[in-house]
Amino acid sequence: MKPDIKAIKLPRDFEFHEDIRLSIWRPHGLLNEAVINKVVLALRNLEAAMVRPFNRFADTLAARKVHLNYKHIVHVSLYRHLSYLGRRPVKSAILATDSTIIHYARLHAIVGGQRSSLIVRIFQDRKEVAEWLGVPIERLMVEAPATTQGAVERPDYSPRLSQRNIQDLKALVAAMPRLPQTVYRIDSEKPDAAVVHTGRWRDLGDVSFWFTAKKTKGKWHRVSEIEYDHLKPDQIIPID
Repeated sequence: MKPDIKAIKLPRDFEFHEDIRLSIWRPHGLLNEAVINKVVLALRNLEAAMVRPFNRFADTLAARKVHLNYKHIVHVSLYRHLSYLGRRPVKSAILATDSTIIHYARLHAIVGGQRSSLIVRIFQDRKEVAEWLGVPIERLMVEAPATTQGAVERPDYSPRLSQRNIQDLKALVAAMPRLPQTVYRIDSEKPDAAVVHTGRWRDLGDVSFWFTAKKTKGKWHRVSEIEYDHLKPDQIIPID
């Protein structure tokens, strides 16, 4: 009998993608013992319901404060590693740039030792996470969230393009569901050619995809490969 994933209560920042056998956790704001405990419970419930093993991905880039201690991390890590004794190996990827989170993540990885079936690795590059897990990087993306007071970030669309052309280019993106659907920028030097940017390009670790499109016989077509990059520290311009 196929397990009913919807019947499993998961935290708001936790997802499970059955088609690629991957759980994704994206903590936001404060990262403390209570948050960790909720994720451990969610994993335990999923593991009890799933017949086949699954990998997991923790995207910690949106975690702004860390209130944890060694004792709790060691306790949780021992529990997680011991619960996998004798099981088929699974991968656990942690994306982190905060030095404190990286420190605790390394402790979590070390506690299990080399014999653990729970293989933990820490990354600072989302592309490397996707390659290690063997999944499309698009599946590890997060859509651009609303800003404070519910306002959505204003997109940057070239004034050379009409509203009709912009809508047609958005429809072109919609026809490629594996791309992030947020079109945050469109560059254009002439009305029948454009470079379309999707994803997000604001905070450290954000990933942007882009491609060139041309309009022929009234219809837009993608005419280049899809490229992508993630926002690195040296690409962030400080505002005084």
